[in-house]
Amino acid sequence: GAKALDLGDVPLAQLLAQVVADLTLPTRPVSFEVRVVPEDLTVRADPARLRQLVVNVLDNAGRHSPADGVVTVDAAATPGGGWRLEV
Repeated sequence: GAKALDLGDVPLAQLLAQVVADLTLPTRPVSFEVRVVPEDLTVRADPARLRQLVVNVLDNAGRHSPADGVVTVDAAATPGGGWRLEV
């Protein structure tokens, strides 16, 4: 069966910074630019699953970007209490 979600409050800027640090390698000639609005945006999510999703998306973006390219990551609160992540 499906594994239950372990929901918690996740500081999004911190999670994104950790993932970018993990994905920034000397052998990967791309850089990541992260913007979070507001800077202290906290989302309700399963931290492990959200991290894995972000790792997968950013890793894919990095692998398919041209050498010396920039992967832009924008996260923002949306009206009605939601949020969005754009890569």
